[in-house]
Amino acid sequence: MSSCCAPRKRAPRNRVLRKRALRNAVLGIAAASVLIAAVGRPADSAAASSRPAGHAPVFAYYYMWMHGSYWANNKLDYPVRPFPGNYNSSNPAVMNWQIMQAKAAGITGFIVSWKNTPLYRIIMPRLEKVANQDNFRLAMEYEGLDYSRLPLPVAEVAQDFKFFVAHYAVNPAWYRIGGKPLTMLSGTGEFSGPAVCRVTGPVRHAILVLAEANGVAEFQRLAGCTDGDAYYWSSGSPATYAASNGAVWSISCSYPRS
Repeated sequence: MSSCCAPRKRAPRNRVLRKRALRNAVLGIAAASVLIAAVGRPADSAAASSRPAGHAPVFAYYYMWMHGSYWANNKLDYPVRPFPGNYNSSNPAVMNWQIMQAKAAGITGFIVSWKNTPLYRIIMPRLEKVANQDNFRLAMEYEGLDYSRLPLPVAEVAQDFKFFVAHYAVNPAWYRIGGKPLTMLSGTGEFSGPAVCRVTGPVRHAILVLAEANGVAEFQRLAGCTDGDAYYWSSGSPATYAASNGAVWSISCSYPRS
């Protein structure tokens, strides 16, 4: 343990065991489709990655928003499409191309931005199939806020997590820690603690659910009903912005140590 972390009292054994696999799983995230470091227990899904055993898994956010004329209408500042042809998020050829690009960069898997919509129910099984074919892994981030950045109804979020467990969690495409698929709930800062517990309580036997806290106090507020933290790092690089590195490290130091 680094000297930056003050000595802590030994946590109860059951709490230590629950947190140990994720005590360093603070996800330092850059922008959409830029790298994050997920330091958990890489051995759980080591066979899923092209990275050497013992290396921390690396993920990129993956957004399935581009359909029909989306690129032409919304990417006016970047008219050249990266894929040779129509860039369509539901096209398995596009998925395969993106995965090959990611693997070439040493990326373990994608964090799939998801909610339970008719379109995503079409896309998700296709993505699982391509990921399995390409020996690539997925994690899920639930889109907990609407377009106005307001929290979705808690009952809807809870039902969607149950849907994920029932329809997707058993698929081997999902990256696992301690045998459980890795998921996260975005926008947790806009939900009350009891609301987050209402979402996670019925599903934590089957999946891991990380909060999206951006500070120690926020993380500790939700620690009782989540399995760790997915720090969404939207712009700050630790190489050029020291304060961002300090924020991530302070959350990491707040994990119980045995």
